[in-house]
Amino acid sequence: MEEAVLCQVRKMADMLTEEKVIRRKTHKDGRKAVLETMVADSTKEIARWKGTKMHLYEQHKAGKISRENYIDRIEKGKVRLEELKREKDEAQAELDRMQAVSGSERIADKELAELSKLKTFDKDRLKTLIEKVVVYGEDAMEIVWKVENPFKAENSV
Repeated sequence: MEEAVLCQVRKMADMLTEEKVIRRKTHKDGRKAVLETMVADSTKEIARWKGTKMHLYEQHKAGKISRENYIDRIEKGKVRLEELKREKDEAQAELDRMQAVSGSERIADKELAELSKLKTFDKDRLKTLIEKVVVYGEDAMEIVWKVENPFKAENSV
């Protein structure tokens, strides 16, 4: 059992190290700034649409545009509005994932590197990543991690 736990800790430490490298590269590449701009621009355009919608209604009521033209423009606006909301939500979700402080961020790079090469079962060192180990029998156990699986989002898609 100890060897199985040790093996899983080494794998988790490797995955967390990889996640940190990816996160740093993503921030370095300016993706965060691009996403923030997308969210802000979408928010502004959504707000502008509300004004445009009111203006179209006023023009229709004043007889400046026909009912068909009004309905056509409103429908096109609704389609664009849904597209904007979807883009904004996707960008915000990615931003949230980037900005979320994962458990790996609280663990020093050096400590993760040491855990990924750990050869002997050291309960105190393993507590860095493991909340508890539940043993169900001779060949079944569950490791409850103190950190989230860094690739959980990829697996759930």
